[in-house]
Parts: sequence; C-alpha cells; structure tokens
Amino acid sequence: MKLQTDPFDIEGNERARRTAAESDQFAVRREGEDLKQIMGTVVGRRFIASLLDVCGVPTGDPFNMNAMVMARQLGMQEVGRRILVQLEAWCPELASVMNDERRTEKKSDASRSHHTT
Repeated sequence: MKLQTDPFDIEGNERARRTAAESDQFAVRREGEDLKQIMGTVVGRRFIASLLDVCGVPTGDPFNMNAMVMARQLGMQEVGRRILVQLEAWCPELASVMNDERRTEKKSDASRSHHTT
C-alpha cells in the first residue's frame, strides 16, 4: 500500500522513505535470523530439505505437456530457488550440513530397502 504524500513536504517524504527502508531491512534481517534458527536443528534441516524436495529443487524437471501443470511446477521451483538463495545468503554452512544429512539419509534408506527385499 502506497502512502499518500504531500509533494511539498520534502522532509516528511524523505523521512517516510527512510522509515520504510529501515522497516524493509528489519524484515530481511528477521527472515534471515529465523532461517538460521530453523536450520540450527536437525528437525529444521529435515523440514527444509523436504520442502525443497516437494518444490523439485534442485533436480526436478518442470516440463509437462499440460501447460497448467508445468506452470504450477515452475512456480513451486521458484519458491524452492528462493529458499536456496536465502540459505546461501544466511547460513551456507548449515545448508551444507543439510545436504550431507540428506545424502546420508538416502544411503541408509537405500541400504534398508536392499536388506528387506
């Protein structure tokens, strides 16, 4: 929502712009700190990994003959890519830990499936 401004109140307009910029910076910092908190736990990393899997990131192929299905898959991948960008910006070391945990979990799942068949 854009605020109504008085074109003749230069100082007031500048003050409002600074306040909005500070609010945006605070929101970005808070989002990054929240992500660090989530990624700081095994459960949080597992949850983020499952979100990325659902979004088809990084390995999903969005191509589909049905344009609506493909548009949905592309949208989901966009969400996943946004999460990846945030991970790399705020906690790259924890993203690396998450990827290592995913690989280990997939290996143990594969070995369990071989032993049960």
